[in-house]
Amino acid sequence: PPFNGFFSEWLTYQSLFQGITMLDSSIRWLFILATGALAFTGGLALACFVKAFGSIFLARPRSVEVTHAKESPSSMLFGMGALAMLSLLFGIFSSQAVSLLEKIGRSFDVFQKIPETILVSNNQGLMVKNGFASVSGLAFLVFFAGVIMVVIFIIHKVVNRRQKIKIGATWNCGTDLTPRMEITSTGFARSIVLIFKSILKPSIQHEI
Repeated sequence: PPFNGFFSEWLTYQSLFQGITMLDSSIRWLFILATGALAFTGGLALACFVKAFGSIFLARPRSVEVTHAKESPSSMLFGMGALAMLSLLFGIFSSQAVSLLEKIGRSFDVFQKIPETILVSNNQGLMVKNGFASVSGLAFLVFFAGVIMVVIFIIHKVVNRRQKIKIGATWNCGTDLTPRMEITSTGFARSIVLIFKSILKPSIQHEI
């Protein structure tokens, strides 16, 4: 949160939970399996992004091409920035987006008889009809903005108030640092691959 991926996944979870509680027991197990699969996929996605962040932004360059890498041109940055802004807007105003999509769906005869399960609450948040759960994009935005401001204030006024910043070489035990000394993204993901080896069935293994 507060991006749209969180709210879309929240809606998917609520749909699965409603299926577990409302549908016949003969097909209820399918929704239980789907819920577990979605949770498993979310965990793998988190590990994937941590691995990608470590590969791109952390430690020393691991190839000549990466050493001489430059920032993308403004035209490419604009496209990515526009998509990121849309993702943020659809997350903050997720209730309005859901309301609009529901109106479009209700215009088709096949969807008019389906009961409503997700409602837009008075505070412009999303709420399950039976009160099982609710979420608000604006509330998330205010919360995270407040947390960030408090953290910045504490770091600036309390932690760094009497500290002097000194920039120097990294302590390296008297040897030259090389990319082979780093914990690579492959090494980071190795434990996950080993745990879920029977499910992921990796075909390529790198010795660390």
